[in-house]
Amino acid sequence: MPDPSPSIELLHAAAIAQAEATLHILKPSALAANNPPPCPPPGDPLPFPSAQFTANAAPDAPLHWFFHDASQNGGRHKWFFGDGTSSDTEGLGEFQNPSHVYAAPGQYYVTLIISNPEGRMSAATYLITVLASGGTLLPTNTVPPLAEPASPVIGDAMTYTPGEWDDAASIEFERWEQSADGVTWTSAAADMPNDDSAPTASQFGRRLRGAETATRDAGGSKTVYSDPTGYVASLHDDQSLGSETVSNGTMETGSPPTGWAANGTGASISSQSDERTGGAGTKALRVTGGAGTNPNGRQTTAQIAAEKFVVQAGWVRNVDTSSGVFLRFGSTTIVSTIGTSWVAGQRIMYNPAAQTPIVQLLLSGSQNTKHGHVDDVSQKEIVANTQRTAPSATMRLDFFYTLPGSPVEGTQVWLLPRIDNTELASGNFYAVRVLYTGGQWNVDVQDVTGGALSPLSGPGATNVGATDGVRVNLNGTAITVYTTANSGGAWTQRGTAGTALSRTSATGANAVHTPDVTGGQLVYAPAD
Repeated sequence: MPDPSPSIELLHAAAIAQAEATLHILKPSALAANNPPPCPPPGDPLPFPSAQFTANAAPDAPLHWFFHDASQNGGRHKWFFGDGTSSDTEGLGEFQNPSHVYAAPGQYYVTLIISNPEGRMSAATYLITVLASGGTLLPTNTVPPLAEPASPVIGDAMTYTPGEWDDAASIEFERWEQSADGVTWTSAAADMPNDDSAPTASQFGRRLRGAETATRDAGGSKTVYSDPTGYVASLHDDQSLGSETVSNGTMETGSPPTGWAANGTGASISSQSDERTGGAGTKALRVTGGAGTNPNGRQTTAQIAAEKFVVQAGWVRNVDTSSGVFLRFGSTTIVSTIGTSWVAGQRIMYNPAAQTPIVQLLLSGSQNTKHGHVDDVSQKEIVANTQRTAPSATMRLDFFYTLPGSPVEGTQVWLLPRIDNTELASGNFYAVRVLYTGGQWNVDVQDVTGGALSPLSGPGATNVGATDGVRVNLNGTAITVYTTANSGGAWTQRGTAGTALSRTSATGANAVHTPDVTGGQLVYAPAD
């Protein structure tokens, strides 16, 4: 059976001795209206869904029908069999290719509604003629009128039969709603066809798809909206960076560089014309070892405020030491190298309490008269997006992004589920990380306690390749993690499910990332 087409009438003729069955498109314009051309909003990576299906009766049981999904770009399926039952009442859930036994012969309108991961919907409705053994084929050249729809509610059908409305069988549109609490929704934009504008609030917004008001032949009007229980999308990522807290991080002022000091027996610092390609200015800082061990050049940075995410970064080069050189903020190494080429590194840190970290270029071990260079050292607050409030702690969160083509050590994305102000203030939360380290992309879940990271056992994997989205699914104490490389078209679970979450009630959500990552949308759905 070929896929249905809006331009032809489809016939399923089950050549059986005692019964025949037919399948018809209600009206070409109705199907076309239900499947408008793709019109994704700016930045939306997902193609528009297009509902289609075929159907046939069992040769030996003409009341038993089989339905076969032929849709494109759909993820969730809901079937209405035309006799007052649906895939929900039949216990089929989101089954893609169901079967259904009719209680009696007759004509039934069968509807398939599909939705993609952003809640965009498409519907297809067909008229089938069900015959019992020895029955007579019902007329197929007319469409019997439907009763007047009841007062519309969320979830009412989106498609109406020809002749029921005087202007169109179905007029579809999109509209945005917005919510401060993820529960109470208000209109955020005028109801207009293909309204691609997003809500201006910083909380969650959702895109509804439904039928625009259509006037009945007898007068009066009704508006029906599609079921919005799918995805709820936030605004696009608008993360920025605060002021620099490292003094003279480009090493362009003074010789030796102003603000920096040598540390260690016999150690010294100086200014060198050894700027990396593409760096800021022409100078770098050189640390020369003396009689002691671990010589370094250092400074105490300006204070970073409490309850802030911070990005720390810099470049180092090993000139002639017998071991490595290390760029450190406090006791944490950002980047190290044993080679003579410039190497960059960065990291995200959460700062529960105000502090003034020491940044240093350290030569490991005894390095008398040996040298290492450092340049373009930076420490800035991440001005994160406004925290989102999800409708429930039983949540599935997707964060979409674009990774750099040439990442440096420590390029990363943090997806933050189940956060609240109390836990975040004390530095206690979960972070799903996508991290570039050792020349490969890894995914893990960190249990952050007092700002210190500890990996959670189970979810996560190494060497997952470049991705453009990460998903976390939290249901009670269970957590699973997924990634996608095609904007949510397919998701791959990473590692195994974790089953020992201690934070199960918070509903906050957010995401942060290093500056070389371009953030996209944070999307909520109920957990699987």
